[in-house]
Amino acid sequence: FSNSAIASTDGEDESNVSLVQEFDPNAVLSSLPSPSDISPSVTADEFEKDNDLNYHVDFLMAVSNIRAIMYRIDTVDRLKTKLVAGRVIPAIVTSTALICGYASFEMLKIWSGRPNSAIRESTVNLGTLMFTVQEPMEAPKWSYKGASGNHTFTLWDSVQVDARGLTLKQFLDKMKAEQELNIETISVVRQDYVVWFGARGALDKPLLELVENIVKKNKLHVDPSGIIEFLVSAPDGSVVKKLD
Repeated sequence: FSNSAIASTDGEDESNVSLVQEFDPNAVLSSLPSPSDISPSVTADEFEKDNDLNYHVDFLMAVSNIRAIMYRIDTVDRLKTKLVAGRVIPAIVTSTALICGYASFEMLKIWSGRPNSAIRESTVNLGTLMFTVQEPMEAPKWSYKGASGNHTFTLWDSVQVDARGLTLKQFLDKMKAEQELNIETISVVRQDYVVWFGARGALDKPLLELVENIVKKNKLHVDPSGIIEFLVSAPDGSVVKKLD
């Protein structure tokens, strides 16, 4: 979600590059009805790309562009979606539909508040007609040592830090105090571009301002997937270890 306007000239393009606006997923989730408040029903419908009143093409365009943004694939407009949709019906009604069905079942479990023990992992092989459903393995855990003890995490864990108003030095101190991590390098990354923080006096400047200046200077296009990467180390020099 970006507040960047579409530029009509090269000069406007450089001035309109902006950071991604803050997105609050909890606000979106709170606006959705709870499972107990609705009685969903499923009705089969025949796909028809030439009927603009059924919103089939609009739905395909929305979900396919969401996926494209997640994987940094070029998005397409409604006309392109309509042209492509007419040629992928065999794929939609076979393996794609099967996988989407399995994934939707698991999403409904999470949405309705089912425990983790109810989650299942499915494997499908249409070549050998093999269908298996099993409990997923627990995510591998990693650990590093801090002054207050060992910190354990998985690759699915995340740390949310409110960097608004913080200088680069304050951000580094915050990470060291709260997560017991030293940040060795910070880089702004966009696909094949890597720009390192190294400007003189950067420690006393606001972190978000530094990122915005780098984006403008290098004409990087910001997307919702994030652009800042960190290389960290433990204060005592210990390495991150994978737990058995």
